[in-house]
Amino acid sequence: MNGLMKSFVLLALAGFLLSGCSATRLVTSWHEPSLQAGSAGKLLVIALAQQDTLRHKIEDEYVRQLKTLGVDAEPSYRTFPDEAQIVPETVKVKLPEMGRDSVLVTHLVDVKNERVYVLDAHSAGRQRPLYYDRFGAYFAHSYGVVSSPGYAFGPKVYVVESNLYAASDKMLWTAITETKEPDSLDTAIRDFVGVVTADMKKNGLFQNQQK
Repeated sequence: MNGLMKSFVLLALAGFLLSGCSATRLVTSWHEPSLQAGSAGKLLVIALAQQDTLRHKIEDEYVRQLKTLGVDAEPSYRTFPDEAQIVPETVKVKLPEMGRDSVLVTHLVDVKNERVYVLDAHSAGRQRPLYYDRFGAYFAHSYGVVSSPGYAFGPKVYVVESNLYAASDKMLWTAITETKEPDSLDTAIRDFVGVVTADMKKNGLFQNQQK
């Protein structure tokens, strides 16, 4: 490694350490323009993690933080212990049986080395792919996606997409976040969920919720 490259790597690592290893930032979010206050209602939380332990941790943290905001939320693993059981048609049938008004889906879309993530300002809005607008179509597309890390120097950054769909299958809200490679998984999950739920609250999804 030449001197210039070595200096670049050291600077990147130093910046990463100083900024906090579990920092999550909101890249972009969008909500349905006709969204009414409190549209989220009672949530079913689904984390597509392909690892039971990670899935449970993410869903449980969502439920914990949402409850502090007065939101009735339930983790999907209680009803669907095997992630392979999560099929859009089955979920949509179960939602009214479970007394759920909406479903929140969190999905890892990319793993990359730290750099600026460029996202079209309109990609989370009108110009997004058509499959985004319906839970069934989005789920079918996302479940088969396998992300691979790049080869540039620097810590990894996890790009996660979180979508909220009404029981009617209509998208209500979507957000993209970035989380730097953490030293503590639990801390990273807590910070990530905090950023997501804060944006949902900001967009009025939880208004009129009762504690």
